[in-house]
Amino acid sequence: MRILKLCALFMSVSWIAASADPLTVPDYKPGWDAEGFYKEVMTCRTALIVPAVNAYTKRGTEAKKPEDEVRRDTIAMLPVFEHVTSESCFCAVNGIAKLKDYPAYFGTGDFSDRMRQLKEQFDLPACSASMDAAMEEMDKDRATIAARRLK
Repeated sequence: MRILKLCALFMSVSWIAASADPLTVPDYKPGWDAEGFYKEVMTCRTALIVPAVNAYTKRGTEAKKPEDEVRRDTIAMLPVFEHVTSESCFCAVNGIAKLKDYPAYFGTGDFSDRMRQLKEQFDLPACSASMDAAMEEMDKDRATIAARRLK
């Protein structure tokens, strides 16, 4: 039943987007399509989440927490990490897609160069504000997880 509701939502959003005033739709540079855009967001999220998870796990291990507790806590924090990186990466890729055509951004496919370009977007006010808001939410989620542990 939830799948049907989700499909109906996607269809209604697609219909609204198709009938929207073209002036309200961002002007993305040539070469960007939904699949390429989404792949870059996923690459960005992975590039941020994996080191964050490793650092979180390392801190728990260094604090001499039991391995199983560190493992459970890390898994419980994944949605929090995901939220922050999703907000940030969508903002950064959106900014790049408005500035550069896809071939100019992607270049030879060099991962480091693509991440450098995205970092430049993270530092701009729009993405910085988006990341700050997501980080505030993350702090609230951490408190909720810590409170659950006390039960």
